[in-house]
Amino acid sequence: MAQGENFFGIKSGSTKSLTFSVRAGKQIIKDRVYRIKNPRSAMQMRQRILMTAGGLAYKAMKAICDHSFEGVATGQESYSKFMSVNLPLLKTDANINGGRFGYPNYKAGVFSAGSYQISDGSLPTAVRPTIVSVNAENKNLKFHIPLTNMAAFCQDNGLRIGAYQTACVLFPTAQANAYNFGFVRLTMLDDSTEAVTRENVVAKIGAKAGGDFRAAVVDYEDGNLAITVIAMGAQANSVSNTYACAINSREGDGIQLRSKASFSCVGMTPTSAQAFATWPVGKDLVLNGGQVVSNGSSSQASDSEQQASTNFQVTTSRTGDYGSAVVSLEVDGSPVASGSYIAAGKTVNVKVTNAEDLSDLRVNGSAINYQSESAGSSTVVGEFVMPSRNTVVTAEFPVAGGDEGGDDPFDGGN
Repeated sequence: MAQGENFFGIKSGSTKSLTFSVRAGKQIIKDRVYRIKNPRSAMQMRQRILMTAGGLAYKAMKAICDHSFEGVATGQESYSKFMSVNLPLLKTDANINGGRFGYPNYKAGVFSAGSYQISDGSLPTAVRPTIVSVNAENKNLKFHIPLTNMAAFCQDNGLRIGAYQTACVLFPTAQANAYNFGFVRLTMLDDSTEAVTRENVVAKIGAKAGGDFRAAVVDYEDGNLAITVIAMGAQANSVSNTYACAINSREGDGIQLRSKASFSCVGMTPTSAQAFATWPVGKDLVLNGGQVVSNGSSSQASDSEQQASTNFQVTTSRTGDYGSAVVSLEVDGSPVASGSYIAAGKTVNVKVTNAEDLSDLRVNGSAINYQSESAGSSTVVGEFVMPSRNTVVTAEFPVAGGDEGGDDPFDGGN
């Protein structure tokens, strides 16, 4: 790897032999890698789980985390900082299966909450907001922040008029293990010692909702600033597993100042052990059920020949009056595109929509085993098992009513 500059300025991308990238504003030049070893070892899969968890968390909270670390530039540098801070926390928790983070199941793509540090800086740490209620029926979520007068609040948090405290909240949705992220930015409009009341609170603090929050309403209740928002996707009875923290921020001498803020989560799922069980550890190794490659009699077979000799191609086609019909295939819950390769013995789920007669679909000339049919939706779901070695499986409709029809292929997946 080398750093360099060229006549055309900084660039990213690849040539036939080199890969160009940008890191911290500098040009990085590396030899292009064409083949990447992917043994899917346990260590490799554990690291991928951590990286995936961190990446999903940053994506969910990017509106805040791409500029929440004091002295760190927005964008890629903030992402790198977020990952460098949180990967050790994720790893420590994963090693003890501590439940302070939720980890992603393989290819689930779901953000599960965790005790992520979402900011850092030199301002005092803010008091953690208290979740008061979550009402799934009207999607209202309320939290409290202790407040007596603005002078004391600003002093305790290193703030002044025009500065901000941003309350950040993770709350569960109806989807299993999935969380949304919302925030309310509070603007300091006053720094006097006058007692805060319900009558004057809106003149002392402004509020704007963001992320998965809408329409923040400011009130004052029993010595607390009370904020009510519409929390998009909130579910019932989720106060105990809704988590909050707050970030202080204001302009300093040529720099935007921040405070440290972290969520404190417990009992999160999937745990690291639960998530790890869904990842394909060692599946590319021969003795663990991976691809078997035979050497040719006089020379080693090409990649395509090796693949064709040990895997099985699935194509979908139609004949007759089935121009609007769609056949889609899935293996292990993932879509399979027409022409892709599937291992022998795998159960292939087949979904057919918009066919004139759904029972007409044949696989290698035989009817498939239908398992369910959605009434009124012209949809059936069935399955077949991949047959023996070197077989090309064709899913097709027969000619209807003597119409010769066409043989246009279906898109069987994505």
